[in-house]
Amino acid sequence: MTPQPKGFLLLFVVELCERYGFYTAVFLLVPYAVGRIGFSEVEASLLYGTYTALIYSTTFAGGIIADRLLGFRTATLIGLAIMAGGSLLLATGLKAAAFVGLAALLVGNGYYKPSVSSLLGLLYEKDDPRRDSGYTLLYMGINIGAGGAALCAGLLSRDFGYHTAFLVAGLGKLLAFAALLTGGHVFRIVGAAPANRPLMRADFAGLQNILWLAVGTIAVVVLSYLLLFHAFAAGEIIAVVCAAVFGFFLFTVLRLDAESRQRALVMLMLFTFGVVFWAVYNQDADTILLFIAQGVDRTVMGFEIPSSSFLSLNSLIVIIGAPLMSILWFRLAGRDITPSESVRFAVGLLLLGAAYCTLASAPAGAGGLVSPLWLIVFFLLFSVAELLVEPIGLSMVSRLATRELMGFAMGMWFMTHALGNYGSGLLAKLAAVPEDTGPAGKVTTSQAAFLDYGLLALGTGLLLIALLPVIARWRNATDDTEGDA
Repeated sequence: MTPQPKGFLLLFVVELCERYGFYTAVFLLVPYAVGRIGFSEVEASLLYGTYTALIYSTTFAGGIIADRLLGFRTATLIGLAIMAGGSLLLATGLKAAAFVGLAALLVGNGYYKPSVSSLLGLLYEKDDPRRDSGYTLLYMGINIGAGGAALCAGLLSRDFGYHTAFLVAGLGKLLAFAALLTGGHVFRIVGAAPANRPLMRADFAGLQNILWLAVGTIAVVVLSYLLLFHAFAAGEIIAVVCAAVFGFFLFTVLRLDAESRQRALVMLMLFTFGVVFWAVYNQDADTILLFIAQGVDRTVMGFEIPSSSFLSLNSLIVIIGAPLMSILWFRLAGRDITPSESVRFAVGLLLLGAAYCTLASAPAGAGGLVSPLWLIVFFLLFSVAELLVEPIGLSMVSRLATRELMGFAMGMWFMTHALGNYGSGLLAKLAAVPEDTGPAGKVTTSQAAFLDYGLLALGTGLLLIALLPVIARWRNATDDTEGDA
């Protein structure tokens, strides 16, 4: 295994514990909304799409705050504390508290996600060949947490209630907070607050930054609560906010020097393709989860497996594949033949499309139900596609972004998740079926939607392949140590 810099193991543990709590909320949101709140499947899918879009919409602001005010370590701790509170509110079982808890998770993730990802990037020198390998290994830790959530959240909610599952999720976030708080000394000055903008300084209207930060955080929690409670109206707002943020990012990029501008334009183009990737990918906890519950034979040796537990296949494959891919990237980098991010993105899109087309063609067996063996094939392609996009996207941002824009750029990467996640809610409507539809009809409707998803991913991947020469010219204009597209 490739040795990683000091501090990597701590971040690995933090991500593992925090992502367990994160994915507990993601995996249980749709069944919780349908079974506990009384939403229809369409309403639950809309709430899921809104929540998963908003949870990454706050990352650009969190990244800027970490860049200019808090530093990455403090921002990570604040995010963990807020998210722990959100999970505990979900554990109360009260509808109003649940929506406040979801809103707290949105805001906390905005602080946490760009900061912890940037903190890892700062552990490497510019040309360190371990960077791709490190992000891939960290992604393994993320998926250990996600896999644990997929396995345990469904069982805990079924046998002990949703409140128990969310309580355990909150404890996971508190454990991550404690680990970073007690072990943060290993980073020394890495990720510390900028010396020229201390938190207690009064930069605006005579009030200290810490007061503005507190007021702004509470205001965003309230706004997020309102958007979640009125999810049907959130789409236009999310689209406008994301467009404005992308516009501001482009404005910032155009003011950079020529080399930094070329790097940022490469990032911006891949951000665009990332939106489509995540829109298709994030059907796993929505239409795929409902399909497993309604159209897959889940009985094994007389025991009915919870539908959410099948999602752990994704994490299991990533956990096994991440170390292997980490070794592959490190060895290729040593031979100076590493494929560029754009090539890996294109292959990831093609594999994602193949995964959905495979599930779309799976034949129904006895009782109109699909064999669970088809899910293994689906998640194999699905997970390898994920490994080619997400950790490499994080590594790309940490490599190409300037130090002053790293948090902002990392937040922009997660904004692609925001747009993609909301798009996933819209795409999920293709798989919605009337409540009185029989098992065979549900399978047919879902598989028709999966074919559409697959063709969308395949077409986007082919378009990116056609644009590889353009991206290659942009990359050739920068001092990048990776191979060209």
